[in-house]
Amino acid sequence: MEDLLSVTVDVASINKESISETPAIVTRYSRFDLEKLGARSIKDMLNLVPGVTALEGQIGTSPIMIRGSVEGFNQKVLFLIDGVPYWLPTHTDIPLNGVPFEAIDYIEVIRGPGSVLHGTNASAGVINVVTRTDNIGTLYASKGEYARDKASVYYNKKFKDGSLSISSEIQTDDGVNQSVEGLKTAPATFSNQNLPTNGFYRKSENFKSVHAKIKYKDTKVIINVFESDTSGFASADTVISKASWIKKGYLIHVDQKLDFFKKVKFNVFGDYNNYFHELPVANDLGGTSGVIYKMSNEGKDNYRLRGGARAHITPIDTLSILVGSEYERRSWGDYGKYDQTSDTLLLSIIGDGQSYELSHYGQIDFSLSKYWKFLLGLRYVDYSLAKAEKTPRAGVVYKINKNQSLKLLYSVGYNSPSPIQTDINVPGIVIGKKGLLPEKNGMLDLAYTYTDERNHFMFDLYYLKTENVITRVTGANEATYFNSGQFERQGFEVEYQRKYDKLFLLSNLSFHRQGHKAMDKDASAFYVPRFTFNTGLTYRFFEKHSLGGSFRYISKRAQVYSQELLDIQYAYTKSNFSIFGKIANLLGQKAKDPDVLNFVDARKFGQIDGAIFSTGIKLEY
Repeated sequence: MEDLLSVTVDVASINKESISETPAIVTRYSRFDLEKLGARSIKDMLNLVPGVTALEGQIGTSPIMIRGSVEGFNQKVLFLIDGVPYWLPTHTDIPLNGVPFEAIDYIEVIRGPGSVLHGTNASAGVINVVTRTDNIGTLYASKGEYARDKASVYYNKKFKDGSLSISSEIQTDDGVNQSVEGLKTAPATFSNQNLPTNGFYRKSENFKSVHAKIKYKDTKVIINVFESDTSGFASADTVISKASWIKKGYLIHVDQKLDFFKKVKFNVFGDYNNYFHELPVANDLGGTSGVIYKMSNEGKDNYRLRGGARAHITPIDTLSILVGSEYERRSWGDYGKYDQTSDTLLLSIIGDGQSYELSHYGQIDFSLSKYWKFLLGLRYVDYSLAKAEKTPRAGVVYKINKNQSLKLLYSVGYNSPSPIQTDINVPGIVIGKKGLLPEKNGMLDLAYTYTDERNHFMFDLYYLKTENVITRVTGANEATYFNSGQFERQGFEVEYQRKYDKLFLLSNLSFHRQGHKAMDKDASAFYVPRFTFNTGLTYRFFEKHSLGGSFRYISKRAQVYSQELLDIQYAYTKSNFSIFGKIANLLGQKAKDPDVLNFVDARKFGQIDGAIFSTGIKLEY
C-alpha cells in the first residue's frame, strides 16, 4: 500500500512533487481507492473532489463546476489524458466517457487556473486522468437496473526497453427517467405555441472506448478512440424535442525525449485530436421531425493539431527551469441542421473556419534551504481571433517541517472564445457574438497542509477576481453571449484523507461566499451552492469482505433545493477474484441541477427514479 507521504503529482509543476511541496492547490485520488467507495466513472470520481460538482445538462452535457465557475460545454475546464489536452474545437466539450475506467490509475485535479503550464481552457481548473502502467491485467463486468450493462478490460505487457498497455470499455443502458422544468415557450416564428415545458425524458448513456499507451526507450505514443451516445433534448422550448448527443473522438499523441546534455532534457511532441458530434432530434423546436445537427464532411474537418517543444534545465539541484513553445491549429467544418432522410441542409448554424494559437511559456522553481521554495512562471498567448494575452503565475512554499507546509499562490487563467460563442446562429434560441474578448481569471490561494504516512489534511482560502468572463444568458427572445463585468469571489476548502491497512477515509468541505446570491455582474453566482460536503469510507473486515460508501451534500442553488446523496457498496474478494453489489442514491432523493447553460432561474433538470442497484465481478490476471 502506497502511503500518503509518498504520493506525488506532476500536473502542477515541472517535476513530480508531493502534495505538500507543490505550489498549486491540487487533489489526487486513486481509482483503486474510489472504486471501493462505489465510483465507477470519471464523473463519480470528480464528485468526490473538494469544490468540484458534475452537473446534468440539457442535451446530455455534464458541466463540471470548479469553485463555482462553470460553462455549459466545459470551456473553463481543461481535460487531459496523461497530460495531453482533449476537447471539442467548436463547443469545447470534454470526453468524460472517453477513457476506459479500468485504464485509470488516478486523477489529479487543479482547483484554480493552470494556464501557464497547460494553456487555454484552464481558467477554472485542470483535470488530468493518468492511466495505468502496472502489469496486472483486469477483466470487469457489471449489470444494473434499467439494463445498464458495462464491461471493461485492461492489459499490459512489458518488454525489453518498453511496454504496451491497452484497455477497452463498453456500456449500454435503457436509461432512467429525468425530469425537466421551466423551459420557455416556443418562439412565435416557429408557430408552435403552448407546448409542454415541464415533463420527463429517458436519460441513457451508451459509450465505448479504447485506450492504448506505448513506450519504447525515450518515445511515448498515446492513442484514444471513443464514441458516446447520451440522450436528452435539443432546444429550449419544449420537452418533446428529444435528442441523442453522439460524440466521437480520435486522439494520437507522440512524445520524444532528447537528452543531449546531463542537466538539460528536451521533449518534442505533437498530437492530432479529431473530435466532433451529431445531434439527431425528434420534433425539433416543437414541430420539425427527422432532423440532425451535424458537421459537414462527416466531422473530418473538426480537429485540433498541436505541436511543440520544451526544455527542462537543472543547472543546480535547487534550481529548475522550464521553457517551451506550442503551436495549435484548430479547424471546424460547417455545422448545420439537416433533413435526416434527404441529407438536405435546412439551416446553417456555424460556418466553417480555422484559428491558430501560438504560445511561449516558462517557469522557474527555486529552493532556498530546506524550508523555502519559490515559483515564477509566465505564458504568452497569441490567438488569431483575439488579442494576445499574458498569464502569470507566482508562488511560495514554506516547509514548516517534514509533514507541514504553508503555500501562497497567485495564478491567472485564460480562455479564448470558442466558435459556438462567437458564430452560432439559431434565431429564437441562441445567437453568438463576434468580437468577444478572451476571458481571464486571477486567483490567490493561501493553504496549509499536513501529510504523514497515513493522513493528509489541507485547508485553503481562495480569492478570485475575473476579467471579461464569457457568459451565456437568455433574454426575452433568445440566448446570447457577452463579456460580463469584473466580479470577485471568495471561499475556502477543507480536505482530509486517512489510509490504513483495513480502512480508507476521505472527507472534504467547500464554501463559496457568493453562492446562491443574485448579483448583477456575476450572473452565475445564483447557480452555485454555498456549501458542498463529501465523505467516503471503506472498511475491510474478515479479510475477504469490505463495505464502502459515499455521502454527498449540496446546498440550495437557484430554484433547486439542497440534496443528500448516499451510495453504498459491499465487496467480496478472494485471491484475484472479486464480486460486489452497489446501491446508488440509497435515500431515493430526486436529485436536480439548475440550468448552467442558459442561466434561467426556473429551469432545472434531475433524476426522478429512486435508488438504483447494480452488481459486478472483477478478475485480475
